[in-house]
Amino acid sequence: MIRYTFKRILLLIPILVGVSLFIFLAMDMAQGDYVDFLVNENTTPEQEAELRAKYGLDKPAIIRYFDYMGGMFRGDLGTSYLSGESVFDSFMHKIGNTTKLAIASTIVCVAISLPLGIYSAKHRGTIRDNISQFFAVLGLSIPNFWLGLMLIILFALKLGWLPSGGDEGFRSIILPALTVGTGHTAILMRTTRSSMLDTLNADYLRTARAKGLLESTVVNKHALKPAMIPILQVALSQFAACFGGASLTETVFSWPGVGKMIVDAVKQRDTPLVCGSLILKCTIISVIGLITDLLYVAVDPRVKTQYASSSHRKKKKTATEEEA
Repeated sequence: MIRYTFKRILLLIPILVGVSLFIFLAMDMAQGDYVDFLVNENTTPEQEAELRAKYGLDKPAIIRYFDYMGGMFRGDLGTSYLSGESVFDSFMHKIGNTTKLAIASTIVCVAISLPLGIYSAKHRGTIRDNISQFFAVLGLSIPNFWLGLMLIILFALKLGWLPSGGDEGFRSIILPALTVGTGHTAILMRTTRSSMLDTLNADYLRTARAKGLLESTVVNKHALKPAMIPILQVALSQFAACFGGASLTETVFSWPGVGKMIVDAVKQRDTPLVCGSLILKCTIISVIGLITDLLYVAVDPRVKTQYASSSHRKKKKTATEEEA
């Protein structure tokens, strides 16, 4: 397990290098740069050249990239052109709101997917099973930005029940959480259905039914607990997806999170802020993925046995080679 964890951490390095290189090239190929947003008809060519030299934009993109990477490996993610604040500080100011939205979205996703998946498994092959799967896939098919706009029109403009955007407390997070959470219901619902189907056909459940237990007791008490291992793994993966994929939703609802900050930075061609924020976001998502895998190994004896067996085989092979 220690070797596996170490390999996953090392794998982060090429991932972060690839992400940063892609962002730098994409921002460089986009029309205009940050200085183009500062100059006007009164700006002289000399003043424009001074601005480009000030922000390092007079250098080729590849030179700026290597300069940036050199700073990153020293722990410096750069300074935002727009605010003059360090990228790390800007990210930390927004990360709390994005985390709140990701947690709320995951709760919505679980609250919808878990009952639908259990219900669908209990009625496998019936019209109720098909209807449940249809609604789950519908949430995946609807674009987030469109669903968000429809929710704003209905609940904010027409009914006036909820705010249309911003962060004004608990009521402000409901619509964004519904928008993001419903988009991830299909995967978790299908995992719940599949896991429950495997458990519902187990021999010990037939024994429980033969003893005269109610079907609700059989399902909720005896079948759901062993089925929760893959469900929890996918739920944690969905949390990572909600954390990383809420940029459009944050923009639609003016939610002051990392996603909206990145979108605004792209519009202003604030390359250090975009690149640094995405690197930090990618790192957090990778860490969540690693924690998910480690928890899965910890709670599932079968997976733990496979790791132990693999480690034992490697030690045995090494001992054999040394003897030879």
